[in-house]
Amino acid sequence: MSLTEIKCDNLSKSSSGRTIFQDLSFNISSAQSLTVTGSNGSVRSTVIKVIANLIHSSKGNISVKSDNAEVPRGKWVEKAGLLTPYLNLYDGLTGFENLDFFYLLTGSAPG
Repeated sequence: MSLTEIKCDNLSKSSSGRTIFQDLSFNISSAQSLTVTGSNGSVRSTVIKVIANLIHSSKGNISVKSDNAEVPRGKWVEKAGLLTPYLNLYDGLTGFENLDFFYLLTGSAPG
């Protein structure tokens, strides 16, 4: 079993001159979880999208390591999971890109 670590340092996201969130820092290792809570409109989805590399942060760094080796940005989805009570597709992705994204997460073809 590989040991995976996700490290976020001083993440911030701005859009159109508006600060969405700022200075978010944390470390998560295998067998740990991160819970993101808040009411509608409280930027939960934006935080998750930045961590999953679906959108870029305005500042800060994210690194993912597996067995102490850096994981390339495009391979992060293979090292993390998302549990949500609702099935939501990502607005910024096409239908095919949503299917491809979830395929990469599960490792199995849709259907």
